[in-house]
Formats: sequence, C-alpha cells, structure tokens
Amino acid sequence: MKINIVGGSGVTGRVHKEIFEYAGHEVIITGRTTNPTPEEAAKISDLTIIAVPISVTEEVIKKVAPHCKAIMDFTGVKKLPIKTMLEHAKEDCEVGGLHPLYGDISSLKGKTVIYTPTKRSGEKCREVIECFKKVGIKIKEIDADTHDLLIGGIMQNARRKLLETFALLIEK
Repeated sequence: MKINIVGGSGVTGRVHKEIFEYAGHEVIITGRTTNPTPEEAAKISDLTIIAVPISVTEEVIKKVAPHCKAIMDFTGVKKLPIKTMLEHAKEDCEVGGLHPLYGDISSLKGKTVIYTPTKRSGEKCREVIECFKKVGIKIKEIDADTHDLLIGGIMQNARRKLLETFALLIEK
C-alpha cells in the first residue's frame, strides 16, 4: 500500500513513516512546499493520513480529501476531522480517525492509539491498525463523540490540577 502522510516532516510523521515501512508499505511525506503536493500525492496513494496542527486540520482535509481513496487523521479531537473527511471525500473513500496517545516516542511498545472507525472505514483503515499492532502499539476503539467527551474532560481536569500545583509553587 502507498501511504501519503500530509504534514509528515515533523516527529509524528517520521515515527509513523518507520512503522508503515516496517510493515512493507511505501510512504510519501508531503507538506506545504513538497513535490508532489499533498493533493497530488493523495491521487497516487492508497491512503492519506492528515498529520498537521489542529489549527489547520479542517482546511487541509477540505483540500486533500476529494483526491483520496482512503483518508485518516492524527488529531487529538475526532468529531470535526471525521465530519470534514466524510463531507469532502468521495462516497467510495474510506474514512477513519486516529489519536496517538504518546508524546515520548523513544519506544512505541505498549503505547496506545485511539481508533475511531466510521461507517466508511474498511480494509485500508484496518491495515493501518495492523501496522500499529505489529510494533506493539495497543489499539483502543471508541466512537468520536465519546472520544471528544472523554479527552475534553481529561484535559480540563489536567489543566485545573496544573494550575493548582503552579499556585502552590508560587505560594512557597
């Protein structure tokens, strides 16, 4: 399978490029200044993964999705990217969401990726999940609404704890 990682020149792209190549897939890294462009690479790829900052995710999906055979994303929110992929990709295009839950990536074994399948997820999306499993990454399958509710709540609680700790530090 040929996989296009849009925005893949950063840490996330490099790490996942290795995972997919380890599984025998060809990987193209594209971005704002690459040749081919993300759209051109999407046309010749079996699967495109959007790995750009969340602030431009929707914009990039709208440009790239019409050219994809299958599309997934690496973002910390799921409802908006999935909705955008479903709306802008062709009807026969597979769509699925991914949320890698790791910051330290010196070792991926035992790390977790949340997978949010859609009614249009299929064989290519399942192959990505198998690539993760081959390197020891755990998969947690969850729907987009539940994901965003849980992640939003966890992040809000973490912010509150961080601020409390910071206040105690300043106090001392």
